[in-house]
Amino acid sequence: MKAILIAIILSLIIIPISLAEEDQDNEDKPIVWIENIIQIVGEGWGIPHRNLERECVILKSKEAVNLKDWILMDIKEHKYIFPDVVIDGELRVCTGIGEDTEEILYQNRKRAVWNQEGDTAFLYDDKGVLIYEFSYDEIMIEEED
Repeated sequence: MKAILIAIILSLIIIPISLAEEDQDNEDKPIVWIENIIQIVGEGWGIPHRNLERECVILKSKEAVNLKDWILMDIKEHKYIFPDVVIDGELRVCTGIGEDTEEILYQNRKRAVWNQEGDTAFLYDDKGVLIYEFSYDEIMIEEED
């Protein structure tokens, strides 16, 4: 009984601390930021097979924001202009062709945008102000569930 009580007390202390650390990590970020750029692969896809519908930029936000006319761009100035869409938490912007949903937007491109060996993504608001810049050395490979 004593061990259960200690476990409960510790969980009440540890969980809020880890949530506070996560909040602190996002505290310095703007209202919307680029969390990561990923390539999702699955069984039989092979690495580094390029499936453009699964090459995605992950955006995060602190609150609901309308991204209409915001721009996502790489170093080579491949631009994606956001439609009238609201981000409230997380949104993926995938390179390939697909039908937009509330969680995933498609750039409807036939060629890759994000380089496997490193790139930089820029996020501009509707007034052309640079909101966030994200660089990576190697694209993150995420296994499909």
